[in-house]
Amino acid sequence: ARDIVVINRVGRGKATLIISDFQGRNVMNEAFEGEIKEQNISHLIAGLYIVTLIEERSTVNIKLVIE
Repeated sequence: ARDIVVINRVGRGKATLIISDFQGRNVMNEAFEGEIKEQNISHLIAGLYIVTLIEERSTVNIKLVIE
């Protein structure tokens, strides 16, 4: 990814989107409602990150590579 990442999910309820660097520091923490979210990541430096999506009954972690 470079400037924008698109996140799709099945649920429509409230969720929290967290992006963390590999040292465990949260670099982004936002509310997520609906099924699709376009997140601007242009301010993040190149590297590996973990995207965590916390929903009412589940938590999903995904690796994110920013070029």
